[in-house]
Amino acid sequence: MKNNDDNNNNDQVILGMRTSRQPRGFTAVLPGHLTLQQSLTEIGRSAPKDPETTRILQQIADETSVDFNFLVVGPNGSLKPASPGTRIREVALPREIRTKRGVEILPAAGVELQSYAKVGSYGDVI
Repeated sequence: MKNNDDNNNNDQVILGMRTSRQPRGFTAVLPGHLTLQQSLTEIGRSAPKDPETTRILQQIADETSVDFNFLVVGPNGSLKPASPGTRIREVALPREIRTKRGVEILPAAGVELQSYAKVGSYGDVI
């Protein structure tokens, strides 16, 4: 297993982002200096490769069109709130990732987007 800590891979981070309503999220390799908010913008600019990716990106866009929070996945899988200005390299953890070169330890970050419906936004529905 090759550890890429000494070769920071040009400060690239594997970022997985999803909403709380999605079983799967969107994964991208982004520069580690981007903030969570900038990463969300970059993901929104991504061209979907298939219908499932289109649905994932649309759900992310829908959920972030209202008030929402960034929740980052910690080492034990717990979710912690994070500021939109947090850099993705700050929340990345070393993960074993299978690549063309074998299993490598690379920085990866998991982010869940949690939106909040405004009170009264559903009208008179009980």
